[in-house]
Amino acid sequence: LAEGEVGLIITGHVYVNPNGKASPRQAGISEDRFIEGLRRIPEAVHDFPSKIFIQLAHAGRQTKEKYCGCTPLAPSAVYEPTLKITPKEMTQQEILGIVNDFIHAGRRAKEAGFDGAQLHIAHGYLLSSFISPYTNRRIDEWGGSTANRLRIVVEIVRGIRGMIGK
Repeated sequence: LAEGEVGLIITGHVYVNPNGKASPRQAGISEDRFIEGLRRIPEAVHDFPSKIFIQLAHAGRQTKEKYCGCTPLAPSAVYEPTLKITPKEMTQQEILGIVNDFIHAGRRAKEAGFDGAQLHIAHGYLLSSFISPYTNRRIDEWGGSTANRLRIVVEIVRGIRGMIGK
C-alpha cells in the first residue's frame, strides 16, 4: 500500500490488554516489549510518502474466554447471544484500568513511530458497548446519558493527548 502511495494506512486492530484479545494471533500493544517489533511497520511505510495509524482495540464482550483467559468484560452484564455468554460487568477500577491501557497504548504507538492512532469503536467491542444503551445499562458516571456513555472515549482521547500531545 505504501509503495502504491496510499495516503493513509490503518493497521488491523491491536489489543491494548490481553483480556481484550479478539483472536488467537492478534497483535498486541499492551506492553513496552512490543514497541520494537511494531516499530518495523512504520519504518517500512515511511520509506514512501504514506502515513500509518495503528488501530487500538479491546474486544470486550466480543472476545472468547479461550483467547483472554477470563470472563469477557463489558460495561454491563448483558447476555451476548453470538458467543452465548454473559460478560462480567466492569468495576470502576477496571474501567479506569482500561482507560489507562488505551492511553499507554497511544504512547507506545508514538514511540514505535506511528503517525497516529485510531480507536476501534465498532462491532460490539468494548468502547462501542459503552456507547450503546443496549449494552450499557449502568447508572453511574459511565452510563445513562449520552455524555456519560461517551465518557470512556473522551477520557482515553484526553489522556493520550495529555501524555503525548496531538
